[in-house]
Amino acid sequence: MKTIYYPTGDWEWYSTNKKDRMVINGKIKKEAVKVWFDYVCNLLKQEIGKNDKVLDAGCGEGIIIKILKNKNISGFDVWKHRVAIAKKLNPKNRFKVASIEKIPYRDKEFDCSYTVHVFEQCDNIKEKALKEMLRVTKDKLIFVEPIYEHGNIFQRFHMRRKKYLMGFIRLLKEYEQAGLIKIEKMQKLRTYANPLNPPYLIVVKKLK
Repeated sequence: MKTIYYPTGDWEWYSTNKKDRMVINGKIKKEAVKVWFDYVCNLLKQEIGKNDKVLDAGCGEGIIIKILKNKNISGFDVWKHRVAIAKKLNPKNRFKVASIEKIPYRDKEFDCSYTVHVFEQCDNIKEKALKEMLRVTKDKLIFVEPIYEHGNIFQRFHMRRKKYLMGFIRLLKEYEQAGLIKIEKMQKLRTYANPLNPPYLIVVKKLK
């Protein structure tokens, strides 16, 4: 497989099986970054319906879309150089350059939408981003995101220092209490790329 090199490096690391520190089944090991992406994609496959029209919000270089091999997935990212690579990797899928604060799609255009480590960088705009994802989604939202409140002292320190996502679960529960959504699943993942930033799989059913 030909390697594409660019500043952020995700595709380079995935396609060349470079090594990095990861947590596999609760133990820190030196594993390929490919393990992480494949693991996440297997989780997404279990949640996405066969004929669903899907949105990858904050798709980056489109690595997940390439692994899923699903032409019904559209993606957007705020960085145009990452979208350019996503288009090269996935010529049959649709991509746009856009912010999660203003998603350039119609109301309820997608059956399902998901993020993977996107909300973690959206602490100041998390509610606006959530509202936009709910607006463009008919049925299900899937989040693979780190949860500050569930972290240990070292993980919380790291997340605060990076100004990562905080209060997301509280926000989701407020929306659930308002009858807008139902939280169907919340589970800590056993495999993740950074021991200081462990993600959870959160599956949300849209009610209104």
